[in-house]
Amino acid sequence: MDASAALGPLTDIFPMARVRAFGEVARALDPIHVDTAFARGTRFGVNIVQGRLVMTLLSRLLLQHHGSRWLNGGHLDVRFVRPVRVGEPISAWAAPVAGDPRAFRVWCENSRHERVIDGEGGIGP
Repeated sequence: MDASAALGPLTDIFPMARVRAFGEVARALDPIHVDTAFARGTRFGVNIVQGRLVMTLLSRLLLQHHGSRWLNGGHLDVRFVRPVRVGEPISAWAAPVAGDPRAFRVWCENSRHERVIDGEGGIGP
């Protein structure tokens, strides 16, 4: 993978207001996401962002660079590697796959350069 050809980073922070708003729309208001007292008692000790909300950062990155090609035929196949804390900066990246100009290796990482999402994506013709 040629790091110089990578797209990104696109960095964002997911504050509690956005986590709650996304939770309302997506019906993802699990207490680990929105209840601070509950989250303190979990193994994470803090509220964590919904994985699907974090994944939108990858979609935004690919949309910026591929526009309608992404909208009309983009796809992601990812796995969630580690949780994202509410308020934690996250950066999205996409790097072309050698030999296939429509395929990408995609990932998101936290400020400690730990991957939080890892996977593949592609764009339509």
